[in-house]
Amino acid sequence: MSNNSINIETVRQDKYDLQKRLDAYIPIIAPKSYTMLVACPYIVEVGAYTVGTDENHIMKLRDTWYPTLFSKESVDKILSNSFTGCNGRKVQPRVYTEIQWYQEKVDTLTFAIEMMNKLEKNLETKDE
Repeated sequence: MSNNSINIETVRQDKYDLQKRLDAYIPIIAPKSYTMLVACPYIVEVGAYTVGTDENHIMKLRDTWYPTLFSKESVDKILSNSFTGCNGRKVQPRVYTEIQWYQEKVDTLTFAIEMMNKLEKNLETKDE
């Protein structure tokens, strides 16, 4: 087994994992999903994390596939807080609608999978 075969298996597994997430997100942004009114349609992102709450309704930054949805009033409360990154600099929260956030993730995942397909083909060619 060459190093390329190990790398290609890692690429294939990572690509599979990304495809799983993409497949889970696509129905969320499908046209039928946003024909209804949603009382809490906003997602707040701070750097690489989204804002969520724990079981005591305490605000927490989370890395999750399915972020918490907030009302406009809750978003205003969240935005009144200050967030600092690990480098000590202030991080400005970004507010998305649910559809916007998921669409951005779908676009990013689609691009990443396309790049991984190219990498996989390149590794297969080198392995021959």
